[in-house]
Amino acid sequence: MNQDRYNSNSHQPVTVLITRRPRKSNQKEFERALSDTIDAALEFPGHLGVTVLKPQRGDNNDYQIIVKFASQADYQRWCRSNEATHWFKILNHLEEKPPNLEIMTGIETWFAVDSSMSRPIIPPPRYKMAFVTWVAIFVLIVIINLLFGSFLASLSMLLRSFVLTVGLVGLMTYVVMPRMTRLFSRWLYPNKRSS
Repeated sequence: MNQDRYNSNSHQPVTVLITRRPRKSNQKEFERALSDTIDAALEFPGHLGVTVLKPQRGDNNDYQIIVKFASQADYQRWCRSNEATHWFKILNHLEEKPPNLEIMTGIETWFAVDSSMSRPIIPPPRYKMAFVTWVAIFVLIVIINLLFGSFLASLSMLLRSFVLTVGLVGLMTYVVMPRMTRLFSRWLYPNKRSS
């Protein structure tokens, strides 16, 4: 896997969707190797969890592996490690074709489902993401203005904008959007698939 194209200096959380297709004759061996790969990855700093979605009856033989890391630096540290190299070689040997990776570090990660929900990490339609994001920002702005409006009004426009945006982005990323995603999960992800 070529990881060099990703910026290792970023400290944004990273969600990776890996699609792997083992040869049918190697499926049991592939699952054992995948389990060992996950066990090794979970030992690495910054690893936030894994969800594996096995192929459903009638689907192709693709496995969807959803991996979360605290930052791109943590993700790259794992990918460049001797353990990862060892297990990636074993997995690649058992597959029909090279794996496909989708790395999400932007707004899509707000809508990445947590591992307990066992759903694929396919972002919802943009209008749904926009609506849920708008609701969250609207409620936050109202609350912030009610609680800190007089303090913010005493600041210069530039400083007020800085404080407001830092607080808003931090609250959206770490507090509000994970809860909003769970609250609106049936609407955002109507086609639930179990792992």
